[in-house]
Amino acid sequence: MLRISAPPVIHGGQSRQQIDSLKKNKEFFIYIFFIYKTT
Repeated sequence: MLRISAPPVIHGGQSRQQIDSLKKNKEFFIYIFFIYKTT
């Protein structure tokens, strides 16, 4: 089952953490989409 976590609410100290998680989620989504398209 696929679960892509929603990005956390932006706080002053956690903005970088949110950007990192967004990047990982985007890469993961593209990876899944690529597999889905090629099968």
